[in-house]
Amino acid sequence: MNRLMMLLPFVLLLILAACAGNPDENAVRGTVGNFERTLEEVIAGKAKPATLDDYFATPGEGANDQGLLNTRDAFRKMLNDHVNGVSIVQLSNFRITKTDVHESGGLAKVTYQVNIRLVHGTQQGTATLTQDLALLKTPRGWRISGGDPWRYNNVVGSLP
Repeated sequence: MNRLMMLLPFVLLLILAACAGNPDENAVRGTVGNFERTLEEVIAGKAKPATLDDYFATPGEGANDQGLLNTRDAFRKMLNDHVNGVSIVQLSNFRITKTDVHESGGLAKVTYQVNIRLVHGTQQGTATLTQDLALLKTPRGWRISGGDPWRYNNVVGSLP
């Protein structure tokens, strides 16, 4: 028992070291996680849609114009449809499934999944939404600079 108690601090240090990870990776994951929480607040009416703009890089910071436009517009359309009563959007069970950081290039790719429930007119369905987001390290920190179109898995019902 004494040996176990003596080893316990070393085991805890190893666990903490393994969890600490790379500071850039932690910052990238934090940006995407905070974006998702803010998105949920906007959907719930607790924040204004313009709040999400701060999570995106600008072309002046090096963001790809078209990738930025496509990604931001997809989120804006989802929000506009929700806010204007065209559809109801509910998100749950957000999780980051993969993070790749290219520190020297100031680039990162994050894959996330979130469960989504959409009601659009008489159509409704649930699915797991997966998306890859590209992030760019800017003077303001890591910001979204583009992303792939959403992919839907485990679809039940119909999605618009």
